Amino acid sequence: MNEPLEQLVARLRGEYLAETSHRLGEMRSALARWRGGLSPEGPSLLTLFHRMAGSAGAYGFGDVSATCRAIEQWLTGSPPADEANGRRIAEAIDTIEAAFTRPPTTEGIEG
Repeated sequence: MNEPLEQLVARLRGEYLAETSHRLGEMRSALARWRGGLSPEGPSLLTLFHRMAGSAGAYGFGDVSATCRAIEQWLTGSPPADEANGRRIAEAIDTIEAAFTRPPTTEGIEG
């Protein structure tokens, strides 16, 4: 039995969205360790933003992908873990979280 494309896309997007709180939690944990000058216990902030940039875009969240790519590029410059930079990353994570509550911004897997 073949699932109609529209239903498949909705199901896959739903599964992806169900994982976002875990992924955002990983980002927040990595940020706390970064702010504390500790090495990440899991993936680094750079890796987490890179992964989400790709996956969010694939599921139609172009705004999330753009935010992640911008932070990813900025992190490649190894900014210091000071208060202002920590705030910048925390605000990006909050922006991403809010974006996931809205409908997709691009076609992603549909197009």
